Amino acid sequence: MQEEVSPMAPQSPVLQYSLSVNSVSQHLFDVTLSIPAMESERLTLSLPGWIPGSYMVRDFSRNIVNFAATNSEGHPIDVNLLDKQQWQLTTGGEAVEVTYQVYAFDLSVRSAYI
Repeated sequence: MQEEVSPMAPQSPVLQYSLSVNSVSQHLFDVTLSIPAMESERLTLSLPGWIPGSYMVRDFSRNIVNFAATNSEGHPIDVNLLDKQQWQLTTGGEAVEVTYQVYAFDLSVRSAYI
């Protein structure tokens, strides 16, 4: 009897996030996202439009500033804002690093405060 082998599901890439607070007085924290090389020439990054328990569409990206992306050699890559919560990166299939800052001066359960 021959054993049936099912193909393994493709693994999702490992995304690494790094957070740091360097501008407390300005209420900003820094986010770095490292994305490994992928086959796709373009990559779309999205933020959610709502949070569980809330029935309102939120504009989380309004607090994002200085959004940028670089390739593995540190050269800037094209970033296009598709709408208020999606960015398209032209990666060329290379690993990329995305950096941005979040303004955190809203003392509520639906946002951030520093």
